[in-house]
Amino acid sequence: MPTSVLYIVHSSSLGGAPLSLRRFLERLDRTRYEPTVACCYNVPEVLDLFHSLDIEAFYWPGIDIFPHTTLGWHSLLSPMGMVGMLQSITRFSPSIQATMKLVQSVGPDIVHLNSLVLAPSAIGVKRAGVKLVWHIREPVHPGHFGLRRRWLGMLAKSLPDEIVFICEQNRQQLMGQCRGGRVVHNIVDFNRFDRRLGGLMTREELGLAPSAEVILFLGGMSQIKGATVLLAALPYVKQRVPELEVIIAGALGPQSNSVVARVARKVLPLVGSGTQRQQFDTLLDDGHMRSYVHLLPFRRDPERLMAATDVVVAPFTVPHYGMPVVEAGAMAKPVVASRIGGLEEAVVDGQTGLLVAPNDPAALANAIVSVLNDKSLAHLLGEAGYQRAFLNHNADAHVRKIQMIYDQVFDQHEEFIR
Repeated sequence: MPTSVLYIVHSSSLGGAPLSLRRFLERLDRTRYEPTVACCYNVPEVLDLFHSLDIEAFYWPGIDIFPHTTLGWHSLLSPMGMVGMLQSITRFSPSIQATMKLVQSVGPDIVHLNSLVLAPSAIGVKRAGVKLVWHIREPVHPGHFGLRRRWLGMLAKSLPDEIVFICEQNRQQLMGQCRGGRVVHNIVDFNRFDRRLGGLMTREELGLAPSAEVILFLGGMSQIKGATVLLAALPYVKQRVPELEVIIAGALGPQSNSVVARVARKVLPLVGSGTQRQQFDTLLDDGHMRSYVHLLPFRRDPERLMAATDVVVAPFTVPHYGMPVVEAGAMAKPVVASRIGGLEEAVVDGQTGLLVAPNDPAALANAIVSVLNDKSLAHLLGEAGYQRAFLNHNADAHVRKIQMIYDQVFDQHEEFIR
């Protein structure tokens, strides 16, 4: 009889975590494991990722997240951060209860949590008496005094039967000197991210000349992904590479109409900052970049964008592992990225890409120009990136490692019962 595994997904939109989980579930041995997916948010696009694999996936209300990662956290130095923290505290216990009800309803052998932010669910799973695999895909935020980070570290060391990290930096941040936890790099689908894929059709779709020198940035308007650093660097690059064209995917999308968002759009410009979107638009206009910067919505075909690209950039401003740089390697594309935690593990400076100091537009511009103006260097970086991506992110190896973890965790459970 297959081992039943319940996956709890926290994502409120399409993104790296649910897409990575889907890549894994595509290859899961369904004769040995029976997957079920429960989503904390009722997002059809996320649910459809799993429905398309003929996996039972449903929305389970009442589970909230506890965000304290570099991708999002509640700063106690801002009014909105304090409100968010109070909401997280208020919803923490109900989230534990909702998770317990979910586990009791599904009755899995193992629960696989898909994010660090699911701390309430980790407690709920253990209270329900079920084996837990906790998959940490984000780096923990240091916070103001480190109290929340240390508390999450305590949970990570005590609750799961096995804890999995996507990179060594994330493991060390949460586990400290403890030897616990395993590093299993995310999957790259080399059938999809196929270096033989041509980019001419995508260039035609976007109105880019075949001779254009194209930069790809997949971070939208996100400041932690380095959007504002990139915009500050682009005028310098354009001066030295006249045929420059830039693709920024994830920068178009509907604005929130919540009361808080509407007030922020009106009030923040009056105090000199503006919302993230307003700051982004101001930089674009002040730098006269709209003629060569192409803003796209979130794309589910990054491989087509990469095929049309000469260099992929990841100027992150906070540490985290970036799959786009690994996927760029699979496409044999050179990378320019920040010398920062996570990316330093994904990119070998001078071999698979160039690393520059974070928050340094001049250094970023110089590195981009170096790659665009030296085709031999670009080729060598791309080839080495391909070899490294294939070695570390092969799907078969990833699935085999996770299935071995399930087997070990479940065998311990069976031994305990006997």
